[in-house]
Formats: sequence, C-alpha cells, structure tokens
Amino acid sequence: MDGSNAASQPTPPSRSTVTKPTQAAPGRSASPGAPPPNPSPKRPRDRNQGLEPQPLLNEWLEWLGLCLARLILAPLGPTGRSRFLGWCGRHIGARLWLVRRIDRNIDLVRPDYDAVTRQRVRRGVMENFARTAIEYMDLPHLRSRAGSFEVRGIENWRAAHAAAGGKMVVVSAHYGNWEAVRAVADLQGAPLGIIYRAFNNRRMDDYSYGLITACGWPAWRKGAEGSKALFKHLRGGGAALILVDQRLGGAPGLDVMGQPAVTSLAAAHLALRLKAPLLPAAAKRVGDGFEVTFEPPIEPTDPLEMSERVNAVVGAWVDAAPDQWFWLHRRWRRRDDGGVPSERKRTYGRQTTGDGGDASGPN
Repeated sequence: MDGSNAASQPTPPSRSTVTKPTQAAPGRSASPGAPPPNPSPKRPRDRNQGLEPQPLLNEWLEWLGLCLARLILAPLGPTGRSRFLGWCGRHIGARLWLVRRIDRNIDLVRPDYDAVTRQRVRRGVMENFARTAIEYMDLPHLRSRAGSFEVRGIENWRAAHAAAGGKMVVVSAHYGNWEAVRAVADLQGAPLGIIYRAFNNRRMDDYSYGLITACGWPAWRKGAEGSKALFKHLRGGGAALILVDQRLGGAPGLDVMGQPAVTSLAAAHLALRLKAPLLPAAAKRVGDGFEVTFEPPIEPTDPLEMSERVNAVVGAWVDAAPDQWFWLHRRWRRRDDGGVPSERKRTYGRQTTGDGGDASGPN
C-alpha cells in the first residue's frame, strides 16, 4: 500500500456486540434471533416492464435449472451449501482461466506479492466468490444469523444514523459478503435499500427480488428509474447501500491502491446534496460468519475528495485481507491514466450513477 493510502487508513474501531434496536422499521421484526417476515413493499404492477424479452423456452429452462440446483443442494442446508461451493471455488475455481485476471490486477497494484501470497489470494478469492454466490439463495438465513456476527464500530453507525434522522449513504465494496452489512443494519431497525442488476428472466428476477429484500428494503432495478427511487428514498429519511469499487465510464480517474481508476462520485454527491452521512462499511468473512465494521463517516468536503477518501478506506480493507476482495473485476485499465483530474479540478458536471440515473437526483 502506498504512503498516501496508509496515512488515511482508519483506526480500527472498538469491538461491540449487536444490541436490539430501539425502533424497528415498519413491518420488520426487531427480534435479533428470528428471521423477519417478508417486509417488502408491494411491487409495482409494471415491475417487469423494461426487461428485454426472452424466449419462453429459455426462460423456463433457466428456471428449471435453478430449481434442480436447489433440489440437489437442499440436503446440505445453508451452511453446508456455502462450505461445499467454497471448497469447489478454492480447489477447482482457482484453476480456471478467470484467475488470470486476478494475476493481472495484482501485477498492476501489488507486484510485491510473492508466489505463496498470490496463490493464497487466488484460492481465497474464488472461495469467497463461490460462497457469496450460493449465499444469495439463502439470504433469509443470513439475515436470521445477523445477531451472531461480530460488529466493530457500532458507535459510528449509531452516531451517523442519529445525525440526520436515519438518512444515510452507506458505501461498501465487493468484499466478503456485503449483504451481511445490510443484515446487521436491518437488525438495528434501519434497513438499507440497494440497487441491483435485474435478470431478463422474469421468474428469476422475481425470485431474486424476494431474496434481496430479506436483508433490507427497498430494492430497485439498476437504471434511471431505480436511481430516482433511490434519491427519493434517501430524501425521505431512508438509508441505502452503494457499492463503489467498479469502473464507471465517463467518471474521473482517482487513485485506487496506488493506480488511477475511473471512480463514480455518485455516493458523495448524494450525501452532500441530501446532507446525509457517508459511512463506509465492510463485512469480512470469518469462518462461517462475518465481522462487520462500520468506519467513521467521511468528512463532508467535495465529491472528489470524499470519493478519494472512500477509495483509501477500501484499499485499507483489501490490504488487511486481500483474499476477501473480488480481484476478478476489471477495476483498472491503462487508458484510465487520461482520466486523472489535473490540478484537482472541481468541475464535475452532472455525475451519473452509471446506469442512466443522475447522482444529483431527479429534477
């Protein structure tokens, strides 16, 4: 990790245990031990509008394949499924061509990793990737276990939640399983909404929507309408989780682990415009559970500087446990060098969320 990132690495907050929330979200169970009832607001009648049409046969074949997979894996139970897929990822996935992308990213930003460290990262990344994928099928179970997760920095969460009457922009990364952050927040009575990438298969999309909202609500499809709904939700006093560690075309190039990478300023724009805290949070996988950390809020300055600080926090997480982050993403590209702001320009234009929505919110 370079010096600038190291200097901005946050001090590990104190350990804490999750306590019962003083106020539960409408329609949610405040009991830490029991899974909540389905709290999702009624889906709009036109929810399937905008999906690209898919041949009916393909739609049914995909749906039947999912049902068959669940049937085969059902005897293992949620924890057994996660362990089994994790073993497959570590011992089989780590031999696939996908690991070449992991190696390329490591060569670019952490060339000092020796052969042993690289092998550990490859295996860990593929294990975590596989476990996270199968855990999406068991998000209600993950939510029911949120009371057993170790939580650090809960005082940062409570202070940020109280500062703006519950309005909050939580930022995280593809690290561990970010849904554990939403599960802990939901347990505290402050569910985090999230934007997700929809399936063109209507049955698969309806199924995934029900799972995603088990750890917090609402959930919106990626796109202009989803971005407007997110803005409205935050403006009304809600909270949401935004993952900030992927490329966004047209965004400025900022330092990410010592190399320039285009970075969305959307989360910082939202926090500033709505006067909401910008709170980094991560869920590190520890055995079959998670260690959820809420960092101190990012100081409100301007979108560029705030996004740089968020990148530094994410970089500190990665350096602490590099096998927890999804090195599979194409986070850096050589042409990103040209996107680095010169002389720290402050003219951002209207930064978008990367899905057709305006980070500043609807007009």
